[in-house]
Amino acid sequence: MTVQLKPPGELRKLSSVLYEFLKTPDREGFAKIHHILYNNGKLRVYILLDPATSQEEKKTLVNTHQIIVEKESESLLRALVPVDELVSLAKETSVLSVRLPDRPVVQGRSKL
Repeated sequence: MTVQLKPPGELRKLSSVLYEFLKTPDREGFAKIHHILYNNGKLRVYILLDPATSQEEKKTLVNTHQIIVEKESESLLRALVPVDELVSLAKETSVLSVRLPDRPVVQGRSKL
């Protein structure tokens, strides 16, 4: 049975699994066990933004954190984010939460 760690206050916007991923010394192994899409130092995540975030603020956020946006709606991004950017991304005031997508499977295999 895996015990999920709760992120400390400043990182509470990260899901518990993302926080565990950041804490583990074996990220590749953790990603395989938990079916996380992790490739070339990037994770696919959902970023929920404050609905009041302007397009300009969203563009700045994306550029600042080297985010590759795959899909977006008004306040939700599905994106590839460098692991090294997750902590600073979680600290952004316009970000409400960062979480992993439900295990997406394409023809039996997850891909980035």
